[in-house]
Amino acid sequence: MAITAEQQNSRLEGPKPPKGKIVLQAPPELEPSDGVNTLLTSLVPLLGTASAMVMMLMTNSGLTGMLTGGMFMVSSLGFVAVNGFRQRSQRMANLAAARREYLTYLAGIRKTVRTAGRKQRNAALWNAPSPSSLTAIAQEPERCWERVPADDDFMILRCGTHSVPLCLQLESPELPPLAQLDPVSASAAHRFMLAHKTLHNMPYGIDLRKYKRVELLGNESQTQALARAMICQAAVWHPVECCRVLVLASADRMGQWEWVRLLPHNRVLNEKYLEGTYNGHGFMLTSNVREVDALIGEEVLNRNRRTGDNEIAPHVLVINDGFDRTVLSRESRLFAEDGLGGVTVFDMPNDWGELEEDDVLRVLYSQTVVEEGLNVLEKRDINMVEVFSTALKPVEIQPDELTVEEALCIAKRLKSVHVNETGDDSSQSVNRKKSPELPDLLGISDIRHIDLAKLWAYRVGKERLRVPIGLFDDTSTAFLDIKEMGQHGMGPHGVLVGATGSGKSEVLRTLVLSLALSHSPGPVEFRTHRLQRRCHFRRYGRHASHFIHHYESRQGSVARRPYGRRAGWRSQPTSGAAARCGQPCQHHRI
Repeated sequence: MAITAEQQNSRLEGPKPPKGKIVLQAPPELEPSDGVNTLLTSLVPLLGTASAMVMMLMTNSGLTGMLTGGMFMVSSLGFVAVNGFRQRSQRMANLAAARREYLTYLAGIRKTVRTAGRKQRNAALWNAPSPSSLTAIAQEPERCWERVPADDDFMILRCGTHSVPLCLQLESPELPPLAQLDPVSASAAHRFMLAHKTLHNMPYGIDLRKYKRVELLGNESQTQALARAMICQAAVWHPVECCRVLVLASADRMGQWEWVRLLPHNRVLNEKYLEGTYNGHGFMLTSNVREVDALIGEEVLNRNRRTGDNEIAPHVLVINDGFDRTVLSRESRLFAEDGLGGVTVFDMPNDWGELEEDDVLRVLYSQTVVEEGLNVLEKRDINMVEVFSTALKPVEIQPDELTVEEALCIAKRLKSVHVNETGDDSSQSVNRKKSPELPDLLGISDIRHIDLAKLWAYRVGKERLRVPIGLFDDTSTAFLDIKEMGQHGMGPHGVLVGATGSGKSEVLRTLVLSLALSHSPGPVEFRTHRLQRRCHFRRYGRHASHFIHHYESRQGSVARRPYGRRAGWRSQPTSGAAARCGQPCQHHRI
């Protein structure tokens, strides 16, 4: 099925990471010490004291002269000591104040950087969440199957996590030559740069459109867990008409892939196969190599060799678990050495040689030891993979994993979504665009053919007198519930206030049409009271039996009911339905 332009623009807009540059302020410098100059300045009063002592001893050589001279000497030495201590204390106080001010500045910058890092992480996880989140996303109609070939992230699948630079560029300050910086402040700035320049555990994605084959090298359980995670991502993000999955597994490994049967993307592409020409079973899951070409169909097999064309749809993901690639290339056209356009093969070989092709990606498993803790170091082994190709530098990441039970849960939820969509009388997929048009909000696919029997079904509980009137900023539906507060509504009365031209009449028309289309004339009536002869709702009464118009005339208020002879008839269908379901028929006049 062709993807329309409306479907291409129907995605919810995710959070955006901030961008910018932060240049740190320079750490405070140490105040230079006066050194000998301060000492010489303090010794001047001491020289005067020595002269006074000599004069006292010459004029009075007794005990009194000696005591007086000694007191002069002690006071002078105390002055020198106190002056030196005061100057040193003042210099340390200035340094402590400058250090405190700089550390406070770093604390403010740290909040800004952490907020930016949080936004960057949210933006990255919006398009590449962890595999454990796919179970919930599979039930969100706004997010499920949102990617089409025209999107930039079409067939970009997450395979693990790694470290990436912060979205904000942190730059060190320009320092004068031979600057004597405060060691505490300089060390804090250095540690701040090291701690915040990278974000850890950020998703790492692979663009499968660039590669004809992805080789998963490791033991069987590791490679199968990663393949399950990537296949489930492809099934959750891409609709059936844009992505298909084929699994070729040996008989001893078939049990690990039985869950794929529930994916709607695993349905057979070959129409002749479905019609029974090949006596097929309807799923692209097999252990027979000769059956692969019949499952996929001639439309895919006749594609040109792989050229990196991004517009080919559907993109076919092929899982090869347990078969030799060389043998497959001779027995199946799908596994041709040159590859096919819009086809990516996940190969899990037992042995491998040198990598020589540019359009082949390798994911090599290994184990590493990490140390955790501060006082007591604990060591544990974790799985790491190295992703590389001849045109890509090796990147070490921590791989994603998905168990068979989690994959089965995701497949079941996607199957229910597919069944709900194909159950409608429409050959095309449901458009997930949150349209603000009233027919779309009410679920009316064609305004020219309205099924009033379905729309006017008797509503009870929460759905009674609760109608959509528009969309919020986050594209969620805005409902107006005019039931009484005791029935958990917003009514029963309301006032619409706004300046001229602000859209009051538009809101009223939307509310009235939404109520008229979703409720039969029996339980809901509209009475219009307007002093002016010109009325926005007059033309509604000519075609809808909900309305009773009140016009001001010289004889007073005059009520005119359209279809007067059928006034009693209007409430009969609803009253009968209410009697059948045991609910009282409540009439509401608006």
